[in-house]
Order: sequence, then structure tokens, then C-alpha cells
Amino acid sequence: HLPAGGCASPSTAMRGDESYGQLIDSLLLGNAPRCGGPRSAAKAWEAKEEEKEKEGQERLPCMVSKRARSRSPRHQHSLPDSFWHEPRVLQRWHQEDGHGSVDFCAELIVPQEGDWDASALEPPPCGWPVAFYFAGLGHTPQQVLQMRWAEHAPEPFVLVAAARPEMHWWFIRYQSETWGWIDGSFQPSLVALFDGWMGDLVGRPDIDDSRVGLFGFSAGAYAAIELLASGTTPLSGLGIGGVHAHGQAEMDGLPAKRQEGAGQKFAACLARVRCHRGAPWIEATHAEGDRQCPVGDACLILDALSGRQEALGLPAAALRLVQPTEMDSRPGSKNNRTLHDYMKASFMRREFLVALLGGEAPELQVDRHPGISCAVLAPHPPSAAPPSSLPVSEYSVDIGDFRWEERAFDVFCSSGFVVVESALKLHQCMQVLRDCDAAAAEIVRNEPSGNRGSGRYSFGKSSSSGSMLHVSSFAKHLLEAACCTLRPLLSRIYTSGEDGEPVEEPGFTCTGGGGDFVVGGEVDFQPLHSDIHVSKALDLHLPPPLLSVNFCVQPLTNDNGAMRIIPGERDAYAAPQPEPGEWRRSRLCPLPLGSAIVRDVRTLHGGTPNYTAETRFLPSVEFVSTGFRATNRSDRFPPQRCLPEKFYKRLPPEAQELCEELVVPAGAALQVGFRKRMPKHSEIREK
Repeated sequence: HLPAGGCASPSTAMRGDESYGQLIDSLLLGNAPRCGGPRSAAKAWEAKEEEKEKEGQERLPCMVSKRARSRSPRHQHSLPDSFWHEPRVLQRWHQEDGHGSVDFCAELIVPQEGDWDASALEPPPCGWPVAFYFAGLGHTPQQVLQMRWAEHAPEPFVLVAAARPEMHWWFIRYQSETWGWIDGSFQPSLVALFDGWMGDLVGRPDIDDSRVGLFGFSAGAYAAIELLASGTTPLSGLGIGGVHAHGQAEMDGLPAKRQEGAGQKFAACLARVRCHRGAPWIEATHAEGDRQCPVGDACLILDALSGRQEALGLPAAALRLVQPTEMDSRPGSKNNRTLHDYMKASFMRREFLVALLGGEAPELQVDRHPGISCAVLAPHPPSAAPPSSLPVSEYSVDIGDFRWEERAFDVFCSSGFVVVESALKLHQCMQVLRDCDAAAAEIVRNEPSGNRGSGRYSFGKSSSSGSMLHVSSFAKHLLEAACCTLRPLLSRIYTSGEDGEPVEEPGFTCTGGGGDFVVGGEVDFQPLHSDIHVSKALDLHLPPPLLSVNFCVQPLTNDNGAMRIIPGERDAYAAPQPEPGEWRRSRLCPLPLGSAIVRDVRTLHGGTPNYTAETRFLPSVEFVSTGFRATNRSDRFPPQRCLPEKFYKRLPPEAQELCEELVVPAGAALQVGFRKRMPKHSEIREK
């Protein structure tokens, strides 16, 4: 039995002052109010396991060789030995008697880092390590394999993603999916079926049966603990995220008609878990505010896992608490209304995969946490990004250098961008950063899920004027720096044509200012892209039809979402797929505060994860060539008048001549705000 006085609810009290541990004790003893006791179910499982132990059938994990481990004659070996050679193709494994089958996808994950050549890889003498993943209800096996595992893989390994049986919450048969884990009935035969499937795949010649990881999220985490409890496949590690069990101990929020029996099922599930066969390493990840899978229930599951681990002489299970900034999408957004969207935060970490496959476990720095009885790992930042593969110094000049504009022009011509350091002073950066922070707070409030992808925002797309030049610091500091300080370089770029020939229509004009930002904790890459496509007549190397000057108002580092950019590459349609690892690491960092990135927007670029807790800003000013402006392209011209007259009059004359089309006429009112995303019809109906 679990110790009395176990995990207390982190939010609301259960049945007066009753703790979770007391509630489970009452469930196991059969005297809980309303639920009824599962004493017979719990005792049956315990008696069964005790009998196995007496007969000497219990085995410790990862210690049995392929020759020593028996194979059931029911399993049909119709799959090829190298079952991972058809990635993302749904395969089917059958039992020989025809009474069961398992659908799955498998792929050899090859790290993007290092000198791995996927086409020439041969399995090591001991075989590939393998990891079995059981998904939550929201992901298919194909979707799981499409995730960016290669960015975090420490070595090549086979990833196997199982498909959930129809009308089943994995091993729970239900009539309605909504309350399936509460109303459904446990199917031990399905656990045996999937255990047989895992055992068969692990027994293939090119698989290392001593390095078998098992992990799952949400409903898949439930499947993982059932397989650990009743399966026979030795494991090197177990990872569970957002875990729940069959049934539920936390009754708050459950309809009254469903509370009957929910606690009984939960207690019976815990009885099975308390007899599991052990794993050298177990880690759980959970969000304290998870409203879909209560953290109190998760702690009870972990207590049961740890109790058995200690009895087997193995390390106790550890719990990582995910912070809101670490989740896969912003809390409260469409995908994360219940604070349950943290599958990638749970598993897409290099140190997690190392430990899962039998390597060194992360160092334990245990915190005590109010209301949680199990060991909580001390918070730590996600895996830092690998170093940039871009030699940034080769693409940088300092504005204090002699004839800096000549060197900058040469770099721009060859690569499509150049970094000009010291373009802004410290006080200018601080004023712009302050205004970026204020604007971002309102933009994120209006569009919680982002307008340039998850957690990513465009200032121009959010502003009703399409620009940020109505903000004093943008007009004063960025316009002046771009139009005056950088003028020698911009003039050189826009008076030079192909092969150094003079341009027929020399000159350029300013069309606005905006930029982008990415919130802290955003872990996804933005796809590579070009910002504009033009006609063939204008698609010349020089002058560029549209040029952007981004300003670093914060230092850009490897971890805070620096831009990645591919020197000399402009054709997004011809870009290799999947994206080469070197391109993924081509981050434009480190860059010091005050640097300006002058770039042809056709040059392929994209966003990178922001592993820090702070928002990263890259405000900008944009210019177009005289030739492009003459096209009067309807999606670009004329630009919206967004520069207040009082700001215009304060600019130096050389800046004023570039901004004439942006000035708000005297006497006209400029009312600027940030757009609110209109909810879709389906969202309105749901609300």
C-alpha cells in the first residue's frame, strides 16, 4: 500500500482535509465513500505476482541475452528484419493465431550533428538501440516520426511508434472517447499483444536488446506503465510525460455519475504498477497546473513506481516539473487551454534520449516542492543548441573600421547579407528595447498563438498601419541609423548593377519599419523561406528589390532565437529536403548589442528556437529599389502613411528624402493599434 499522508492536491482539497494518500488507502481498503473498494482486484494482482516470485519467474531488466530470452511460438515473423527501412509507412505485425495485430511505423533516426552518413550507415556489432513510443490521442505514428528527433539524437537509433487500437484508450476499451480512461474496461490481453510485438522486434538481428527504451505521453504514458507492470521485455529506461492511469483519484471536475468506480479502477491500476519488473532509469515530466491529467494522480503513480524500484534495488523515479514557458505552445492558446501541451518539452532533449537508451542519466538535483511527496528534479534549461556552423566574423564589419562600407559591400554581394557592428549606441538600444517590450505585451495578448508560427510575431503584421514608425524610438533611432549611419553602404548597393554595371534607375526609398520577435521557451524552428518573390526582370543579383535592416537591441546568442541564414542561397523551391544539418545550425550569432543585419530579403533565412525565458526582438527598417517601386505592385504600394509629421521633421534631410511617402499629411489623424485575431467559427461554437 502507498504510505498514508502521501501527495496532497496542489490546487483544491479532496473531500475536506483528506489527502491523496489517505484517499488511495481508503480505496485499497474498500471503504472510500461512493467509489466502493477494489480490495479483491488489488489482492488478486498481488497474489499473482507473489506466486511468480516464489516460482523464480521474476527477472531484472536489461540482463537477459537474446539467446537466453524465450520467444513465444505464436509470433509471426512476417516483417523484414530491418523493419525501419520504410519510414513513415504503416506496417502491421500479426500474431500467428490471427487473433491480434499491431500497426506501427519505424525509422532509423540519424543525428544531424556529427559526421553521420545515413545512406552508408551499418549497424554496430551489438545492433541499433531502439526506443518504443506510445503517443497521446492527438498524434498518429506518422506525425511522431515527422518530429525533429534528429536534432536531439545523441547517436543513431531506431524509433518505433505504435498505432492505438480503434475504440481503445490503448489498453482500455471504451464506448465514448471523451471519458474513455474513466468509463472503459481494462484489457490485459492487449498488454500481452503489444508486449509480444515489442519482444519480437527487439529480437531482430540488428537490434541491441540491452538498449530498449520505452516512453509515452498522456494516454501513451498510461500504456507505458502498463507495459512496465505486466510486460516481459527488459528495458534500459522509461520516460512518461503527462501521465494518468486507468480511472482517477482526483474527483474534482469529474461528473458525479462518473465518479462511481473511477477510484476503484485507479487503485487496481496502481496495484499492477506496484508489481512492475523494474527499469534502470525512470523519469516523469508533468506540469503542476495540468488540468487534463492532475499532478496529484501523477505523484501517486510515481510513488508506486518508486516503491517497487527501491524493492528491486533500482533508482527511484524522478519528476521534472515543466514551467509554462517551456511548454510546446503558449498556455491558454488554442492548443494549450488545459496546460497539457508539453510532449516535446518532455522528450525532445538530448540528455533524455541518452538516458532512455541506457546511457548516463542526468545529474539529480532534487528540490522539495510544496504538496508533492515524490522527488522533484531541480529546474534546468532545455538542451542548449549546438554551436553555430556559420563563421560570423567572416560576414561582419565594424562601422569604425576604415572604409568599412567597401568591405561591407563585398560581403553583401557574395552572401546576400552583412553584419555591421556598432550601428546603434547602448542608450538607443535600450529605448527601442523598452518600446518593443511594451508593444509585444499587447500583441501577444491579442494573438496568443503567434502570427508567424507558434510563439513568433511580426510587428508589421500586427500593427494596423503595417509599421512601427509611429513609435518614437523606432522613428528617431532606427530610421536615423538606417538612413544616415548606414547610408554609404545602402547607396553603394542601390547604385550598383549586375557585373558592376551602373543601374538604369539608381536610388531607393524607405517603405516602413517593423521586425519580428520570438517569445521565450519557443522550441520549434521556423522553416527556411524568402520574404518576397518578384518578376524575372527585377530578380537581379543587384540591386535587390527589397532590403531589410534588422537591429540587434539585445545580444544574439546560440540559445535566444537568433536568425539562421544561408549565404548566397535564394531559391526556396530548390532547397534540399530534409534541410541539411549544417543549414539548421547556420545561426547568425553571436552578435553584439547595436549590430545591424543588412540583408537582401530573398536570401533564405528562418527562425530558431528561443531556449531562454526572455523574448528576443529584431526590429527593422525596410527599403525598396526605385525599379521595384515603379511597378506599383498592389500588395506593396503605395506604402501606408505611418510616420507622424512631428517625427519626420526631426529627421536629418538625408533621411527625410527617403521617407516622403510615409509621412502623415498635416492635420490628418494617425490612429494606430494592434490587430486582434478574429476567432474561427469553430472556436466560437466551442466557446
